[in-house]
Amino acid sequence: MLNKLNNILDAQAETFFLILDKKGVILAKHPEEKSLIGKTFSDDKLFKDVSNLSGIKESINKNGDKKLYSFQKIGDIDNGPYAVAGINESSLYKEANEDFFRTILISITIGIISILLGWWIGNSLISNVLIAMNKVTQLKDDVVSLVSHQLRTPLTGIKYFCEIIISESPGKLNSKQKEFITDTLESTNKLIFLVGTLLNISRLES
Repeated sequence: MLNKLNNILDAQAETFFLILDKKGVILAKHPEEKSLIGKTFSDDKLFKDVSNLSGIKESINKNGDKKLYSFQKIGDIDNGPYAVAGINESSLYKEANEDFFRTILISITIGIISILLGWWIGNSLISNVLIAMNKVTQLKDDVVSLVSHQLRTPLTGIKYFCEIIISESPGKLNSKQKEFITDTLESTNKLIFLVGTLLNISRLES
């Protein structure tokens, strides 16, 4: 009967079943230990008198191990017998603890993977942004350099011809003509200065 009960409950090695009389004398035990049959089960003070025990009780045996016991009277006889199932509390919660630690380990692993993946994606995005910014900066520098050089050449020519005309080498100028040429030369010099400034800024940024 005990073997059948053990198979039904799929008991672990830490689980044992007893049939006791009211004084705690062992009538049967599973796993079977013939040397204990007929002796008082002295594992715990609870077994000094089991006649008033029922349900589940928690106690600590002489070795300091915390155990859970389930008591059930068999039949209608006043003095028993009594069926007792016992298990170490650590064994009872062993599977739950293993599941808990397994869950914690999985969570930590997922967290680490998420951090590494986030770092990799973030690093890739930042690298792409920096590359795009560098391309834009290079394009701007190229445009500034091209425009500046294209402007400097005609401006230099305008300045040169204005200076020749003001020197009156080609011929005399009246006061109004000289005023116009002088204004044109000043404006040309300002433009040449601005172009030179743009080129210097571009060189400094490079």
